[in-house]
Amino acid sequence: MLRIAICDDEEYYRNKIHTLLDSWFAGRGMEYTVSLFSSGADFLSEKENAVGYDVVFMDINMEEMDGIDTAKRIRQFHSDTCICYGIHQLCVGGI
Repeated sequence: MLRIAICDDEEYYRNKIHTLLDSWFAGRGMEYTVSLFSSGADFLSEKENAVGYDVVFMDINMEEMDGIDTAKRIRQFHSDTCICYGIHQLCVGGI
């Protein structure tokens, strides 16, 4: 099962990416889960010591902790996680 996290401080973008992923995976027969986080700190507080995600869609500009600092912390615990930036652009162009 593919484990996906979406980390963005704007609810609109979290929900939009989740909807785009649901549309993309529909009918492909792949199992996946999506977890939503409203900040880098929120993501890290829950996942630093747990099993990592396969893919994290990350906003770079977040208030509390930006996406770059969050990614550095993710790499300390889960070096094989794919981290994707530019999620606001995905919402404009789609997946």
